[in-house]
Amino acid sequence: MELNLTSLKDPKRLFKEPNSSNKYYGKDKEGAFIKDGEGSDIFTKHVIQTTDWDSIEFEYKWNSLGLRGPEPDYKKPNRIMFAGGSLCVGTGIPMQNSFPFLVSKMLNASYINVADVDTMSDLINPLKQFVDFDPQYVVINDTRFIQMYGWALIDIYRVKNVESNQLYKKIFLECDQNFLLMFEAYLKDLFPNATLVLAHCVRRAFKIEMPPFKYFKVVRLEKSQAVDLARDNAHPGMLSHELFAKKIFNAISD
Repeated sequence: MELNLTSLKDPKRLFKEPNSSNKYYGKDKEGAFIKDGEGSDIFTKHVIQTTDWDSIEFEYKWNSLGLRGPEPDYKKPNRIMFAGGSLCVGTGIPMQNSFPFLVSKMLNASYINVADVDTMSDLINPLKQFVDFDPQYVVINDTRFIQMYGWALIDIYRVKNVESNQLYKKIFLECDQNFLLMFEAYLKDLFPNATLVLAHCVRRAFKIEMPPFKYFKVVRLEKSQAVDLARDNAHPGMLSHELFAKKIFNAISD
């Protein structure tokens, strides 16, 4: 029997009910907001919650594509494709304060935000659906690459003391680097006219050394740029997204 791994995942699983909304989403659950509490994620653990989220009302609104963001305008001269994890969704903050919205506003661009995935390989089929959007920019954010937290190698990673085993560490790093190069080539083939940006959070157990990219502009989102907390007390907040947006915009404009 032929094993078809791609058939195991429905590409539309990332999308929500079109033209619907939710008050809470993901880690942003009722009761997650704790005034004066510290960040519950390794990327934000150094931050104390100072925003009064009880006074800020917002919902997660999914557009006609079932994605978070305004309706995309395929005819607009500037178009951006965003793809990534929960940070790219803008978990815990209003959509208008998320870095995809802010970067698009800086560029006067229409955008599509395919987000909330676990690994980059999860993005392959969904991105195919928007080839006709023909973006000038593609920004990939904060997806885990292919190992450790997802796919089959999680079982190897969980072996006791594997973190200190240099051979396994070498295998993990090479796997990441090789996959990133393949993913870069895939994106360039899918969106040949686009400037590619890889904006990743520096927070992983193994600090990967980026491979010699041909097309990707690499943007490192550092812990020091996580300066406030979202409503879920886990994700970076609105001020942090402003810093991320400026850094991504500068990379695109460079």
